[in-house]
Amino acid sequence: MSAAAFPPTASRPAAAPAPAPEPRPAATLFGAVSLRYLARSAVVVRGPVTGMQYRFSGAEPVQRVARADRDALLRTGHFAMAG
Repeated sequence: MSAAAFPPTASRPAAAPAPAPEPRPAATLFGAVSLRYLARSAVVVRGPVTGMQYRFSGAEPVQRVARADRDALLRTGHFAMAG
């Protein structure tokens, strides 16, 4: 029987839990591409695949988005590939 099946004792202390992994940006998890927002007003959109939020504005029209969200955002007609 494994040690995990028994509660900790003085001779068998509980193992420390592993640290939680650091959150990783969409670019790391899904690959990323740069999209350009074609309008001037500020907008926050949620990627339909990843659920990530992306903030675009006339002042910051180019943002990195997860590759998995790219096609759906491009289909809206409000975005184009940047660069």
